[in-house]
Amino acid sequence: MRVARIPVASRGRRFVGIVVLFLVAGFAAAESSSVEVRWQTEVDAGDSAPVVASGAVYVGSRDGAVYAFDADSGRRFWRFQTGDRLPDGTHGAEEANATIQSAAGRDQPSEVSATPVVAEGSVYVGSEDTSFYSLNALTGELNWSRRTGGKITDPAVVAEGVVYFVSHDGMLYAHDGESGSDLWRLDTSADPGDWVVRTTHLPVVHGRTAFTTVKLPASEQSGSLLLAIDPETGEELWRLAVDGIASARPTVLGDTVLFPVFAAGGRELGSSVYAVDVTSGAVRWRLDDPFVIAASPMVLGNRAVFSADKGVFAVNFETGDELWRFDGPVRSSRLLADERTVYVKTLRGVRTSDFFKGAFGAAKFSGIHALDLATGRKRWTVKSKRSDFWMQLLADGQVYVLEIRRILRAFDAASGRKAWSYEIPGSANRRLSGGGGMILLTTRPEPWIEGRERGKLICLMRSPRG
Repeated sequence: MRVARIPVASRGRRFVGIVVLFLVAGFAAAESSSVEVRWQTEVDAGDSAPVVASGAVYVGSRDGAVYAFDADSGRRFWRFQTGDRLPDGTHGAEEANATIQSAAGRDQPSEVSATPVVAEGSVYVGSEDTSFYSLNALTGELNWSRRTGGKITDPAVVAEGVVYFVSHDGMLYAHDGESGSDLWRLDTSADPGDWVVRTTHLPVVHGRTAFTTVKLPASEQSGSLLLAIDPETGEELWRLAVDGIASARPTVLGDTVLFPVFAAGGRELGSSVYAVDVTSGAVRWRLDDPFVIAASPMVLGNRAVFSADKGVFAVNFETGDELWRFDGPVRSSRLLADERTVYVKTLRGVRTSDFFKGAFGAAKFSGIHALDLATGRKRWTVKSKRSDFWMQLLADGQVYVLEIRRILRAFDAASGRKAWSYEIPGSANRRLSGGGGMILLTTRPEPWIEGRERGKLICLMRSPRG
């Protein structure tokens, strides 16, 4: 139980009331507390995850800006304000900055919810104002920008000097990373009059080919396409049409690309995984599975490990033969993995709306499992009484778990031993990053609580004993 002082609005004024908050911990208390706050600063990051590169932390914000901070001290290097009235086409800093000044004063700026990508001295990021930006990583000055016909919420892909990004207008764009010149675009929008819009996943670039998946309108016979594209010209090299919904980005290893889809309708749910030759587009093998796969597999050695709605399974990447399966009454979310172990969060049982039986789901049976990559056998399990927790990050030999958005817990990746916990001063966003002993997280603004009117970017550092 924790007692918090919360300011309550009353006739235009605030007063501090005493409110008792019951935070029922899902995991047992940590054995030690070996983490400290290195610095924190105000920024409303939203869905944009902080990114560390060359001693700086970059993050997008709900106020429509992109920020850069010193990774050591938290001192702000620069702030770039995006704007939703930028002219169409590619333009330089002078033209755009004049327009940004008029757009910056609007009451509700468009959020920068995409995670920045840092490459070749530039920060590439899209905004919900429908524009994509290239910024100088050191100064924050605008290199170039491009207006699209829809919001941009996904991070870009940068490969061999080319920047790829997708917009809610149904287009996949490819631009020269240095000049911003328009190389090509792939129009995946539906035909005029068709209200169903096709959706495109970000491409995976492998050698001289870019691979992307496209979900087609329900009116078309085949449900999804796997496209192979020349990254320099945008020319389509080959396509594979299949039934089902493209559930994730393709995955490439060697001369094979994996392409998962799940059933588009009917009572029988399940998925199919296609292994396709990268050069010809010929199907090498196909795996049909009763599990619903909604994410790209993790490729570890010659194994592809899939997370699905009822468990986890691994197949031989070259043959499609199943190697092991971890299933049962399990719901599995994202996977984390190192060279020996796969880590998965599971939710067991049936959800209930009865608070006393577990309003937050099958709390008695939720937990984290460490599975041997070679055999699928459990190395260790940590159980939780709650289900509202998220396995966020694997770094520095620890698995980081965000519980009820208020507690960050660290578990030893080798043993599952509880290492430390940190009570977050606010409600955390579900985007963490870190490495080298550093953990970065952001919190949401809570205007009804004094001192939390704005969100925060918090840098945690593990102590030597952590």
